[in-house]
Amino acid sequence: MQCQDIANKVTQCIIFCKLKNQPYTRILELNLTNKLIKIWPKLLKYARSLTGKEHSAEDLVMEVITKILESTERIAPDTNLEAYAIRAIRNTFFNEVKRQQKTTSEVNDDGISIYDETPDENSGKFTESGDLNKILMNLGTKCKEILVLFGIGNSYKEIADVLDLKTGTVMSRMARCRDSLSDQWEVS
Repeated sequence: MQCQDIANKVTQCIIFCKLKNQPYTRILELNLTNKLIKIWPKLLKYARSLTGKEHSAEDLVMEVITKILESTERIAPDTNLEAYAIRAIRNTFFNEVKRQQKTTSEVNDDGISIYDETPDENSGKFTESGDLNKILMNLGTKCKEILVLFGIGNSYKEIADVLDLKTGTVMSRMARCRDSLSDQWEVS
């Protein structure tokens, strides 16, 4: 996605908030527009790793950015916006998963498990064969989350901020996850 496309998406969120009578002055005061444009690609990659689908990831990011813009009074000027947004994406995604589990079964109309459905062709391809993606899916949420956050360019400290953990905990989990990833890669 090009910078202009990202700027247009953020502008759409701002316009939506203006229609709901949200104060635009706080958005300007915190320089949120530029910050959101800058972190959009990371947010989209992270959302894609959760949803497995390009359009679902974009919807998730738009929803979270809109929520952030609607609640600017809760954002302190020194807040790490990237960590705040990633945590919001994570929470929104898992809340939606829980909500859907309560309202739908785990089998679609064809009798196939919803977990067996293949993601969009444009979603989070790590390798052409998709082997790494399959292995990541089998690692478990905690490992997948840490590896994906690291893979999109976050430092141990940034990951710790996002997941509300100590940096040492992130480092030890990362080591275990790498070992597990390596073991599963050798098996496949």
